[in-house]
This record gives sequence, structure tokens and C-alpha cells, in this order.
Amino acid sequence: MGKCLYLRLAASNLKKNGRLYLPYLIASSATVMFCFILGSLTLNSRVYELPGGAILALMLALGTIIACIFGAVLLFYINGFLVRQRKKEFGLLIILGMEKRHLGRIQFYETLFSAAISITAGLLGGALLSQLMFLILLRLVGAGPQFSFELNSGVALSIAAVFGAVFLAVLLNNLRQVHFANPVELLRGGQVAEREPKTRWPLVLVGLAALSGGYAISLLVQSPINAMLLFFVAVLLVILGTFCLFMAGSTAVLKFMRSRKGYYYKPNHFISVSGLLYRMRQNANGLSNICILSTMVLVTVSTTVALYIGMNDVNRSLYPRMFSVAYSDAKAAEVIQKVDRVLDRYGLAPQNVQRYHQLKISALREGDSFSTGVKTEVNLDNVGILAFFLADELESITGQEIPLTLGPDQVLIQGELNGPIGDTFTLGGRTWQVVHPEGILPGGLTLNDMVAGEADISVVQRIAVVLPDLETMQAINDAQKAAYGEHASDIVNRYLFDVALEAPVRRLELYNSLQAELVDTNLLGRMNVGCRDDYVEGSLALFGGFFFLGIFLGSLFLMATVLIIYYKQVSEGYEDRRRFAIMQQVGMSRQEVWDAVRAQVLTMFFLPLGTAFVHLAFAFPTVSRMLRIFSLYNVGLFLACTLVCAGVFAVIYALVYLVTARTYYRIVGEANRG
Repeated sequence: MGKCLYLRLAASNLKKNGRLYLPYLIASSATVMFCFILGSLTLNSRVYELPGGAILALMLALGTIIACIFGAVLLFYINGFLVRQRKKEFGLLIILGMEKRHLGRIQFYETLFSAAISITAGLLGGALLSQLMFLILLRLVGAGPQFSFELNSGVALSIAAVFGAVFLAVLLNNLRQVHFANPVELLRGGQVAEREPKTRWPLVLVGLAALSGGYAISLLVQSPINAMLLFFVAVLLVILGTFCLFMAGSTAVLKFMRSRKGYYYKPNHFISVSGLLYRMRQNANGLSNICILSTMVLVTVSTTVALYIGMNDVNRSLYPRMFSVAYSDAKAAEVIQKVDRVLDRYGLAPQNVQRYHQLKISALREGDSFSTGVKTEVNLDNVGILAFFLADELESITGQEIPLTLGPDQVLIQGELNGPIGDTFTLGGRTWQVVHPEGILPGGLTLNDMVAGEADISVVQRIAVVLPDLETMQAINDAQKAAYGEHASDIVNRYLFDVALEAPVRRLELYNSLQAELVDTNLLGRMNVGCRDDYVEGSLALFGGFFFLGIFLGSLFLMATVLIIYYKQVSEGYEDRRRFAIMQQVGMSRQEVWDAVRAQVLTMFFLPLGTAFVHLAFAFPTVSRMLRIFSLYNVGLFLACTLVCAGVFAVIYALVYLVTARTYYRIVGEANRG
């Protein structure tokens, strides 16, 4: 046989199997395009010139690696569908006299065509869209259009090499399957009947235990640090539990449904239950993958959207006033004098002033007592930050008159640490009676939200403690210095204020002047000057980058979900076509057959979506705690973003159902017309 014959056969096979290969080529081209765009942005020198560009570039680099790995796994997974659907064709060619090495050459050219089309189209699409993606990224991180985009030929070569290697690995895997396969088995292909699966109770119990463990981690872990450390453990447990329960648990449920005679012996129920039962291993694999990918889309997109939308909440949590100056009691008079001097040069006066003392220390809760000091083994859920304030300064902090008078043995406490605080508060061997804020602080007023810098220590829970006098704060300060040594905190004087400057550029000029007057002269020592506008620049790069990457990777995961759904519908259609034709021949009406088809498709299609929503609901507590690490405490905002993302995803999922179900019905109907 000549080389041209193999080329023609390969091209003809791709065209003849267009229903299978066209979505595959589109998806592989899109995957190459995604990876090329992310890689181009990562190595674009202009990205490093942006505010927070180093962090942004690191995030994009990690996103590129994730996209490439996920893309490789996706191509392998989808290729498995293609090979499974074409096994009968391969077996027929071998039976007719074609040697396996000749079939290998055809597969080589098919893979070569697929790789050439995918890589070329992906790189061209990436080159065309990279400029647009760069402009979107600039908009998200708050940078102006003065930054120009540059294409990097090295990125194109690297991406081409990576996916060239992926397609080579796919080819070798295909050749292996054909080489070791029996021609008769290939000829029977997808018509090999699967035995009724046994109810594997050990696997069911493993799935229930894994899923329960993952859910328990999310519900019970309180510390944001523990939530971050255990999140991936919970993810792995949920993935394991999902696979086990779809594989074995679904069999147990279907057999239970079959045991209910009144339900089972109805035509539509009989067909759907028995059909799902006899092919549940294959179905379970696809359904669990769809469920996990759907959950990944929902968690990724809802989290990054909440971070981006909640950016202003984070900024105001860290900087309730535009400017913040921290100093010690010994330098108070000199600091205030120099701040006033700088403001006078700009013709400004401080507005919305806050002035107060503050002490923050870490402590370990043991019952109703709190202790300081370094311990090697502690439960991080019981470690928190105690933020101390003075009763006579609450009016300055809150801007409202607070009717509070504390005795020497009383403290007001707001906040929880692994549970509410009782009626007594013990620290360092001294006990105070607790006054709770209800009826004293205005409804909805949270001290931590009113205080500058409280959110910067956000990886553990925080408790606001209002003390009766400065002497008590000093005594606590002396005790924690003895416990923590050089790592101890200091009592901080804070001076917060706004100014009547509308332009952010002018406020940043004022900030630089304050820095030169206070920090560069070493007047503040270990303390500092802060400006909300200065932080906003860095937070835009961080949260904007997260948002961009979340939407990008979410789109990639969504594409994979749609693709797996499509191929699952196609493969199910080919397998069901002959079976439903037989059912019509043995006396079932066409309407009864189609009712059964519809019931089975709906069950299999929406079961992963419902399970993904359950996973999302249980993931919500731990993800909301992890968001505290980024100083986002607005759980209501995160809940709203999650619900909106879930609703949008459900609509997209339903649209995918309408499209892919038509393909399924068309395939099944090809043998059932008339």
C-alpha cells in the first residue's frame, strides 16, 4: 500500500467520523489556545511593569501549568471515547486483511492531522485573542492602556512542543490498544454485553466514609489556616467518595429501585433502571467526572468572583480611613506635630479622625482561659488574636457615643474563638467579668470592622476585648513580652484620618510626603504609615489576577464538562440504538420507548449536577473561612456570588442538555424510524 493511500484513508476516516472528531478538534484547539494565551501573558515583560506585576506573573505561570496538565488529561480522556467508538471499524479492517502495522500507519496520519489542526488553530487563535485578553487583564488590575502587548515566539514553540508530546503519547496509547487487541473483540466493540454489576458494599462504605470525612472537614474546621491546610485533603476525599458512590452506591440504589415491584414493573421505569444497572460501571465513570468538573467550575468561579467584587470590602476593612499612622506613646506629640505640618503644606485638615490605643497578641484558648507563650503542639482552631482597646476611646473608634463604664475587673468582649466566650475571661492568671456588647454597642456595629489593620491578621479568628484603663493594657503587654520575647507585640497608638482630596494621585503624593517625614527619618521605628490608595494598587493586581485566572480556568473546566457530556451522549446513543430497536420489535410502542429514553437521559444527565450542588453546599463553609486569609469576611457576598454562579451554571448545563440530547435522540432514532 502506498503512503498516499494511508493519507487518503486517514483523511476519509476523520471526515466520515466528523460527529466524533469535530468537537474533539475544537476542544483541543481551544485548550492549546488557552495555554498559549496564559503562557504569553506570563512571559510578557509588560506584566512585570504593572503594580503587583511579580505576583500576577506568578499566578499566571501557575495557571499555565494547571491548564497544560489539565489539557493533556482531557485529550487522553476524550481520545478514549473516540477509540471505543471506532473499535468495530478497526476490527473490520483487520478481518478484511489489513495488518495491524498498516492500521497503525492510518492512526499515525489521523493523529498527525489532528495535532496539526489543533496546534495550528490554537496558536493562531491565541495570537489573535492574546491582545484582547491582555487588555481585559489591564482593566481588571486597574492599569491604563499605555502598556502594550508583545507576542513571544518562544511561548508558541513551547506550547507546540508540549501538545506535540501529548498527541504523540495519545498515538502510542492507541497503537498499544490495537496491537494487543483480538480482532474479534475489536469487531464486537461496544456491543460487548456487560454483566450485571454486583453490589460491592465495601466500596459503598469506603465512598460514604470518604464523602463524610470530606464534608466533616468543611463543617468542623474553624481556623482559616486549618481550612487551607485541610482543604485539599477534603477535596481528595470528596473525589474518592464521588467515584465510589457513583460506581457502587448507584448500583445499590438501582437494585433497591428494582426490588420495589410496584415501581419497577412499569415500561419506562423498567427500561431506564435495567439499562442503567447493566452499564453502570461505564456510566459511573463519566457521571463522576462530570460531577467533579462541575464542582470545580462552581467553586473556582464563585470564589474568584467574590474576591474581586468584595475587593472594596477588603480595602475598607484594612483601611477604614484613607490614612493610618501607627506610633508609640513616647513619640505621640512629635508624630502628631509632623503629620499636621505635612497637611498644612497641602492646605488640608484631617477629617473623620480616629485616635486610640491598641494591643494585639496571639493566645491559646483552653476552656474559658487564654494563655500566651509558645507551644509545639496546639489545635489551631483554639488559637486566636486578642485585640485590646480602651473603654474611654470607643467613641473615637466608632464615631458614636457608647454608654459604657467598666469596673477594674470588667471587660467587654465581642467575637468568638471556637465557640462563644462565657461570663468570665481569664488571661495570664487574672480573671475579669465579661460584659457582652448587646445593648451597649449599636446593632450591627463590629469593632474589628472599625479598626485599621485588624484584617491584616486574618488567618486566625479574632476577638475584640475592651479594657477599663491603660494600666490594665500595660500589665497585659508586660506579660506577653515576657512570654514572647523578641516576637512580642507593642502597644500601638493609631491616628486615622481622611482628607479632602478627590484625586488618588494627589492622595498618593501626600502619602509619600508622610513617608518621607515619618518613616525615612526613623521616627516611627517598628511602626508605619498606611494609605488605602497604596494598598488598592497591590490588591487590584492580586484580586484582579485571581478573577482573570478563575474565569479562564473555569472556562476550561466548563469546556471539558461540555465535551465529556457530549461524548457520553454520543456513546450512549450508539449503545442504546440497537437495544431500543429490539424493544419496539418485541411489542413496545414508539411512545413508550421514547418515554423510557427520556427518563434515562434526564436521570443520567442531571444526577451529576445535583450532586455537584451538594458538594458546593458542603464546601461553602471551608471556602468562606479560607477567604478570611484574603481579609474577605463578607459571607453574605460570597453566598450571593455562589448562588448566582450556580444559577448561571445550571442554565448553561440545561442548554448543553438540550443540544446533546438532540444528538442522542437522533442517533437512537436512526434505527427506530418508521
